[in-house]
Amino acid sequence: MAPKKAKGDDVPKPPPLIGRFGTSLKIGIVGLPNVGKSTFFNVLTKSQAAAENFPFCTIDPNESRVPIPDERYDFLCQFHKPASKIPAFLNVVDIAGLVKGAHVGQGLGNAFLSHINACDGIFHLTRAFEDEDIIHVEGTVDPVRDMEIIHEELRLKDVEMIVPIIDKLEKTAVRGGDKKLKPEYDVMCKIKSWVVDEKKHVRYYHDWNDKEIDVLNKYLFLTSKPMIYLVNLSEKDYIRRKNKWLVKIKEWVDSHDPGALVIPFSGNLESRLQDMNEEERQKCCKEHKTQSALSKIIKAGYAALQLEYFFTTGPDEVRAWTIRVRAGRTTASACPPPAAGDKEAVHCACLICVTEGVCAKIDVAFHPTVCGPCWGLLLHVCLSLQSPARQELQGTKAPQAAGKIHTDFERGSFGRVMKFQDFKEGSESAVKAAGKYRQQGRNYTVEDGDIIFFKFNAPNAPKKK
Repeated sequence: MAPKKAKGDDVPKPPPLIGRFGTSLKIGIVGLPNVGKSTFFNVLTKSQAAAENFPFCTIDPNESRVPIPDERYDFLCQFHKPASKIPAFLNVVDIAGLVKGAHVGQGLGNAFLSHINACDGIFHLTRAFEDEDIIHVEGTVDPVRDMEIIHEELRLKDVEMIVPIIDKLEKTAVRGGDKKLKPEYDVMCKIKSWVVDEKKHVRYYHDWNDKEIDVLNKYLFLTSKPMIYLVNLSEKDYIRRKNKWLVKIKEWVDSHDPGALVIPFSGNLESRLQDMNEEERQKCCKEHKTQSALSKIIKAGYAALQLEYFFTTGPDEVRAWTIRVRAGRTTASACPPPAAGDKEAVHCACLICVTEGVCAKIDVAFHPTVCGPCWGLLLHVCLSLQSPARQELQGTKAPQAAGKIHTDFERGSFGRVMKFQDFKEGSESAVKAAGKYRQQGRNYTVEDGDIIFFKFNAPNAPKKK
């Protein structure tokens, strides 16, 4: 008799947490030359990295950090009017363009691939606009072909790394009889089968167990890094919300990187908006019925690295403290497939709508496969902040969160916690009066947006005998 399925076995799981453990994580901008990486980096970080019309105008990676846009943080700053304001940040790296053959040193390949290895996530930027004045390294504009080139170069670089690792382990674990290394050898053989034989990226496989993840985290393969696809459109296409490549890009991503987020934007429009003051920017967006995509891109990058933050507040300082989310099994339910002509059955499950608590219905005025509010390509899964998918995330415990403020706090502290929404709807006094400003112990799991006041209580030293 077949074993009974455990409760929740049929439920889809989020990608396993593969990569460096920590909160000082970086996301790199990757793509072919002349697709708009440095322009995007400049508008994202408000910096002045070189952006020229020739390949490899970027050689050494440019790095900057971007504040995470958050209305909660803005509200707290406005309420407390603190002397010091410190938001959460996303660390972004502008990496020079890859070309076909980069894994064997074509272009400036090996150096650039090492720069990608130093990052923890990838903004995969592809070009979907025609411009005779901007040359394309492949001669023609074809974003699907360009994505295939980048994917294959990253995979081949991993293959180049996997083969000698297995050869070395085989020598010691198999022929040398080292039993301690035999489990690692078996895991590496499974990884080799997936990456080399199946020709797939590590992150596509969502069923790595804990021991396999330990091995993956030891070697940090390029294809294990989370990837967000950014489609650089012309200003005209972005404003009118139409482009001939979007459906083809979605089909390719669905088959090669299922569940990955695709965000269209216009580097040209973003650059123009950045040169305007706030009043001019709002007038331009209202006139063209459009909006900047940068806020959504930043939030998506932060979420892809599985980061979140809590707040400490007061008249001296309002600060967002970054902590790591550890994804557990999700219990999100799938929406029914849309019936013919049924627009209400299709929902957006992109990271933007999930993190903003939105379950956005499709708007056919935009595009049959594009979410109206966020421009994310649609999936047939319905999620929201209130769903069990969010509730079952295994996050950071209170002592570790306190340790972000000061390492001593991790040894002996307790915190009073209130939810941002409770504070916004009343005041600190009202939250206390309602019994919602609660003292939490060491087993409390900190949630995104918690407002915490930590008190340090040094543990008693052991008595001398």
